[in-house]
Amino acid sequence: MTGKIFCVGMHKAGTTSIHAFAKAMRLKSSHTLQWSRKPLLKNFLDKYDVFSDGGNHYYAEDDEFGGNHDLRGLRNLYPDCKFVLQYREIRPWMVSKMIHAGWSAATRVEPDTGVLIHDQWKSTRTMEVLRAWIANRVKYHAAAAAYLKNFPEDVLVIDVTKDSNATLKLADFVFGPGTYETVDRLDQLDKIKNRIGRRIVPINMPRENKSKNNQADRARCSEIVNGLVDDLGFQVEQSILDLKDATEKVSA
Repeated sequence: MTGKIFCVGMHKAGTTSIHAFAKAMRLKSSHTLQWSRKPLLKNFLDKYDVFSDGGNHYYAEDDEFGGNHDLRGLRNLYPDCKFVLQYREIRPWMVSKMIHAGWSAATRVEPDTGVLIHDQWKSTRTMEVLRAWIANRVKYHAAAAAYLKNFPEDVLVIDVTKDSNATLKLADFVFGPGTYETVDRLDQLDKIKNRIGRRIVPINMPRENKSKNNQADRARCSEIVNGLVDDLGFQVEQSILDLKDATEKVSA
């Protein structure tokens, strides 16, 4: 491994799984919120090899990437870095994000107010908040894909919640082809491999996944968000699929 690995997809899209993978590979991994937002903190960034989590909730129109990950700034600081754009289908992504924010089986949707306050993204129970989450994701993915397509050889686009080969692909992307078969922590990696590809986080399972009412919570959240997702007409943005196709052609 030479350069840093920046996981610049959305939160709730497998960041904990990637963090677990990085630790299993004996890499210094930061699973935090602020590493990729302006201003970038180089003293902090210098301490780690792999970075995941973070991003925004409402799209900032005056910023190139909506106030999410500062891809251009990261590339300027570390020209030899690589980017992982982890993604997840919109419906399960929204349900996971809602539960993380405290939506539950008992949630009652409140009337829209016309006002979005970033610090209240977890506590506001309106449909406009959910629409804003989706809009932030779609706009950010489009902006990120437009930038990352300039160097597809340094980009991996992956859904670690569904791809049964995610562990192998990550190992090959980070260290080079054949790495998975040669590392000396196969037992640990096999545990990750066996769980990535299912809708389960392999290590350090989020607390909400242990909730006794989790199934009821997820059913209620899915019921709330179904109409919004159905109106989109897609589960994964075309910008992501096009970028994935471009990166796979380069690596073939």
